[in-house]
Amino acid sequence: MALIFFDWDGTLCKGEVAEQGCVKLNEMLGNKVSKEIMINGHKDNSHFDEIRKSLQNYTGIINNNELTKMMTNIFEINYLNIIKEKGNDSLYSGINNLIKELKQNNHKIIIISSSTYGTVKNSSDLLNLKFDAIYANDSYLTKSKRDLFLKAANELGEPIAMIGDREEDMLSKEGFSTKIIFCQWGHGVLKKALPDYKINNVTELKNAFIDLKLL
Repeated sequence: MALIFFDWDGTLCKGEVAEQGCVKLNEMLGNKVSKEIMINGHKDNSHFDEIRKSLQNYTGIINNNELTKMMTNIFEINYLNIIKEKGNDSLYSGINNLIKELKQNNHKIIIISSSTYGTVKNSSDLLNLKFDAIYANDSYLTKSKRDLFLKAANELGEPIAMIGDREEDMLSKEGFSTKIIFCQWGHGVLKKALPDYKINNVTELKNAFIDLKLL
């Protein structure tokens, strides 16, 4: 039995789900945003500031924390609507079967996500995905990926692998011997991190698990 940490958005769940969720959120606020802008914004979350600015204009609220809470709550509603419409097509091809195979080998699957807990938990429920634990953000987005990794590792133990699509996923394991698997299909761009594996599809991810003797 091994602990395996997975990111959610852009790793298990297709990045386009979050992108479309943000487009819908902006449409609710009367903003016209192209898909290209959303794709670029999700690389560094630069779109958050624009959404908060629109919410400030819409509501009159100026407190940044409260604007962030509004943003995440509205985003979750739109995100779940897309999950409901797409069903299992929300996941990268082959992910569902791979998760099942890992669990059949008695490995524990832990989600480490910068998205809110409600977004991940409700999405996984809609998709009938069973995780052993979910460590995710609050509505104010106060927790970094490092915070979440440390909390999970301290409570559950050191994972054998961390799988993610952003550099913050790669750097979160500092001080641990955890193997890092970088999903090149997601939102992130590597600058400093040196992952143990760079993968382009779920078949390569499975091969990495075989190499780690997890399958």
